[in-house]
Amino acid sequence: MFDGTVNGGFCYAMEPMIYYILAWKRSDFAEARRIWNSGLSQLNDFVYGDYARLHVRYKIGAWLRGFIPEPFMRPPQPTCKAEEIGDMERLLKNLGLNVIPDIGVKKVIEKL
Repeated sequence: MFDGTVNGGFCYAMEPMIYYILAWKRSDFAEARRIWNSGLSQLNDFVYGDYARLHVRYKIGAWLRGFIPEPFMRPPQPTCKAEEIGDMERLLKNLGLNVIPDIGVKKVIEKL
């Protein structure tokens, strides 16, 4: 049940998350597993793998998807790391999601 909860996964992978939930709701467990195993599991494992960096990774994902202009958190939050950006970009692409052009990624990495 998602009642009263917030899921940061919707910030960077809303489409597959919705399809996954809908498959479960209609008891299409084969489809839900297919979606989960198509890369959604690996993406969420990365994002939720370090709770200290969870919100940084939410923001990296939202930025890579083109939903926000940059991935930087306000102080005193930590800054993103080039490795996190690369990992997140690869995982989003593996899931078949569109990300911003390489030039935009390069500009941010140069600021780190």
